[in-house]
Amino acid sequence: MRTLKITAALFMTTYIVACSPVKFDKKAEVGSICGADGVACVTQCEGEACFDHITVSKTSGQQQVDILVVNDNSGSMSPEQAKMGSKFPTFISSLGSLNYRIAMTTTDISDGTSYALSDTKTMPPSQGSSRLKNVVQDGNLITFGNGAKFLEGANGSASSMNESYFNQAVKREETLMCEQSNYANCPSNDERGVFAATLAIEKNESSFLRPIAHLAVIILSDEDERGISDSRSAKNSNDQALIKLYKRENYDLPATLLSKFKTKYPGKSISVHPIIVRPGDSSCLNAQTVGNIRGVEGYTYSELFSLTGGTMGSICESDYGSTLTEIGNYVQKESISLPFQCRPVNDAYEITFTKKDGTKIAQDVDVEADFDKLTLRVISALPPETTAKLSYKCKK
Repeated sequence: MRTLKITAALFMTTYIVACSPVKFDKKAEVGSICGADGVACVTQCEGEACFDHITVSKTSGQQQVDILVVNDNSGSMSPEQAKMGSKFPTFISSLGSLNYRIAMTTTDISDGTSYALSDTKTMPPSQGSSRLKNVVQDGNLITFGNGAKFLEGANGSASSMNESYFNQAVKREETLMCEQSNYANCPSNDERGVFAATLAIEKNESSFLRPIAHLAVIILSDEDERGISDSRSAKNSNDQALIKLYKRENYDLPATLLSKFKTKYPGKSISVHPIIVRPGDSSCLNAQTVGNIRGVEGYTYSELFSLTGGTMGSICESDYGSTLTEIGNYVQKESISLPFQCRPVNDAYEITFTKKDGTKIAQDVDVEADFDKLTLRVISALPPETTAKLSYKCKK
């Protein structure tokens, strides 16, 4: 959570413009020769050469989910971290028969690597304690107590060891140290959950992310991206000053995360589940504001949620059990979703379902195509080990 920000540097927002390889050719004058006098020779694609044919498949009964928890490790977050840890068994139970992997990173990306990666500047951590050198930063995955970068299991089972490892990891030592030092020795209070998630996806430490497993991102934070983001209008002059200094940069943008995810993992679907101060929830906002410590509505996280689907919980809930159960139930349904790499030509696609014995399912199967979120959801229950195959065309 933010207290006071001090900066000695100017911040520049990086704008990246993606250009498609479209060429505009001069119309040749009558009698001119292609290639002469600057007249362009144009080769246009014809028929099927103009399209990429995309096919992706997934098998029911073998559903997998990769879960990335983005944990706000700034000062004042220890109560929320403890609430998250206490409901870990409830969450695992809600995943049903899914084969799960769970990894965790923090909202602190203040390690020097970020400077080289994105030309960004971020509020550094306090330098009063050498213990802060071990703070997980830059989208790196936290190492659990068993030495692994992710916990795994299946069939709604949360082993006592996994429960212990998750509890130890979610309750951040650096968060407690910050609070116990009266906010003198703290991680960065420049929370950048979207930035951290994007880095974690790019790095994919220890091959945490699997090629076709659904990715569920859970963001736990009592502030917005960069603490207070420029994704909405400032409410007072102090907010305006902070927004001017801490504008969202390329890696802070939901569109950047989704673009990089789709490019690197075309066979995966994604949903985002923020547990935040919901925009417009004034009572929660007031409850998260004590003295110089204040909460901020999570506009950027809400924006990312709206682009992917998911569930959105309130950080002010006294018990996160119901929110985590909702996330688990949502993920179960999404685990058989199939991603679109583009909006199909003329919104046309073909979906087939083949049983384990090789026979096709003849009756209708209910599906729901969401071209805004580029996802096809299978609504009907499928027999175990039924393979769904989605085919469509993208313009080159």
